[in-house]
Amino acid sequence: MNQANKILYIELVALGSSNMANINPREAFRMAIYKLAVQVIMVIIDDLDAVAD
Repeated sequence: MNQANKILYIELVALGSSNMANINPREAFRMAIYKLAVQVIMVIIDDLDAVAD
């Protein structure tokens, strides 16, 4: 997000299996640093039924 709280960019960082996703912090925050974001929203969906709907 920028200083006006507008979303700058949406990116799917990792897509894992039913029990893990291999990702390091550098990959998770790479685009936020590149875009000079002042805030980051990270979403984790761990319910497989919610993804299937």
